[in-house]
Amino acid sequence: MGCRRVPFLAPPAWTHWQKIPLNTRMASRFFHGRYVSFDKVDAHPRPVQAGGPRIVIVGHSPAAFRRAVARGHGWFGNGTLDDLVRCLDGLKRAATEVERPARLGPPR
Repeated sequence: MGCRRVPFLAPPAWTHWQKIPLNTRMASRFFHGRYVSFDKVDAHPRPVQAGGPRIVIVGHSPAAFRRAVARGHGWFGNGTLDDLVRCLDGLKRAATEVERPARLGPPR
């Protein structure tokens, strides 16, 4: 098992998502990438908050920590208490390496 990037959360697509009016986002969503492809997607209920649904990043690698700081509203981990200490240290380190957009608010 290895890491798979989620290309539709990459900065260009995420930036594009934010520019689409909230009432038309789901009706116009499509993506065709290496690992996933979809079009004519519609989902209910619609996100109630401006900016769409909150994104929580899961992972325990340095890249996942940087993604959580730079693009996520939160982070979710798993493992033992020792793993948690290592992951929290990794998140703190990532916060010094990448910029967190103000629109995401403080790390949670």
